[in-house]
Amino acid sequence: MPFDYYGGFIEQMLADQLTELVKNDTTPVTVHPSIAKMLESTATPPPLGHPVLKEILGYGDVATTPVPVQTTWKVAHFNGGSKIVVPAPDSILSYVELSIQFKTEKSSGVIFFWKEDAKFLTVTLENSFIKVYASLGVDATILRSENAVSLYHWHKLEVWRSGKGVLLKVNKQGWVESELHASKSEILEGTGHIFLGSPDIQDVPTVMKDIDGFSGCVKRVRLNGRSIVMQSVYATNVSECFQDPCASFGCPKGCMSHNSAPVCQCDWPKTGRKCTDLSDTTISAMKFSGLSYLEVDNEDVMSHITGDSLDMAVNFKIKNTTQHLRQILVSAGDVTHEDDFFELSVDNNKFVRFALNLGSGTIVLTHPKRIVEDTWNTVEVIRKKNSVKLSVNGEDPISTFAPDGAEQLNVYRNVFIGNNHLTEGSTDGHDFAGFDGCIISVKFDQTIINHPIQTKAAINIQDCAI
Repeated sequence: MPFDYYGGFIEQMLADQLTELVKNDTTPVTVHPSIAKMLESTATPPPLGHPVLKEILGYGDVATTPVPVQTTWKVAHFNGGSKIVVPAPDSILSYVELSIQFKTEKSSGVIFFWKEDAKFLTVTLENSFIKVYASLGVDATILRSENAVSLYHWHKLEVWRSGKGVLLKVNKQGWVESELHASKSEILEGTGHIFLGSPDIQDVPTVMKDIDGFSGCVKRVRLNGRSIVMQSVYATNVSECFQDPCASFGCPKGCMSHNSAPVCQCDWPKTGRKCTDLSDTTISAMKFSGLSYLEVDNEDVMSHITGDSLDMAVNFKIKNTTQHLRQILVSAGDVTHEDDFFELSVDNNKFVRFALNLGSGTIVLTHPKRIVEDTWNTVEVIRKKNSVKLSVNGEDPISTFAPDGAEQLNVYRNVFIGNNHLTEGSTDGHDFAGFDGCIISVKFDQTIINHPIQTKAAINIQDCAI
């Protein structure tokens, strides 16, 4: 029967009992406080539907505390300040079989963190490379993926630890292996907690760098044969994963996300929002927007870059803009600066900077002559074996020596003008920016690059009228 029937029946029963109380002039001490108050002021029992009866019965307009809705995310989004914290399984002390699928928006961040006492295993993203830090309580080992991962694309990482051996695999790259030399055998009281998207800031291992939380999306987290359920009850500042801004924009070739907005990568001479326009093929100087670059694979250029000597000169003017990052003029090699590389740039104070690593350590030269914005400048770098000189606009050069050891630069990618080598995805989260200004020419010994047609790729290049 409907609730109204039962509600009315019970209300009638209560009203009859109150009528009997009034007739007998008795008020039991166990009567409901609202009824006792009413009987003090009137000898008439409440009519059916009276609020007092509804209060006793527990229905009607009675305020209740809402129960929070528990959310479970199949694909969770982390914003750099998000985290999910769950108890670690007992088996984590014996072995680790971890797999995570992720799509990152920035080049650095903590993806997975576990630490209990002196034992730990963490997975981080640093300069677009996956790193694993592991310890069994004595020494620590660090593994790094073979290649960088692109932003705004899905990747899969796997980490295995069995005994003292630790392995890392990212996508279809090969396994990276390392081994711990010792372990503590003490019995721990517990296994602690697992942090997704953030470290435990109260207990970060000293071997780890100071890294922000992860920014991006995570799904299908499995640890030791079981899925980690990403629920709101364990989460802070986590939401549903949003869509890649490039996903439906419709770029004919590549797409980069800049400040969460899509930017098409247009092959010269194409230009425009979606590369539908054609620019004039006559170029007096090449204009770079900060999202532009030239990729040079000329054999003569590469032989000078990788040899034991180099005479490089750049004729350019930089745009008068507020930029808090160094702007890349010319670069080659490892963008993380952990392996062989060179980089010529203009820092945020408008001083020319040259950095080089021949494999024995990084040197940095910063010329004291500040360049003037929106005026033409000439910068020259001369290297003979491990001796390096840097001059700006004919001023006295400054010089230094690379550490003894290698004298040749071992780079495996081409030379990039106007930017570093960027994997397709996003420009956000880097510690550098693309060049914003104009370049007349770049000279590598006797080879001069002064037109997009001389390069392997020319992205978002326009004419800069002199």
